[in-house]
Amino acid sequence: MGKLKPTKAWFIADANVLIDYAKTSPAILGLMAQHVGPVYVAADVLEEVEQLDVAQCLAIGLKIVDGNLTQLTEASKRGGPLSPLS
Repeated sequence: MGKLKPTKAWFIADANVLIDYAKTSPAILGLMAQHVGPVYVAADVLEEVEQLDVAQCLAIGLKIVDGNLTQLTEASKRGGPLSPLS
């Protein structure tokens, strides 16, 4: 039997995820970023979340990204679950 190749996962957090974790324990997202793989937050999405700001996200290890209009439009076209396993 072959060994699985280690690969790092990455996640894109939407506003609902950020709000839920901000209300309970935002440090969980930081642990995910540290032990599982990078957690990305679109700057436009973060603006919708009153419970977190850029400084807090950076402090726990989240990566804030800016998308241009073309990228955001393309990303919005994808429907359905974000996980390929769902």
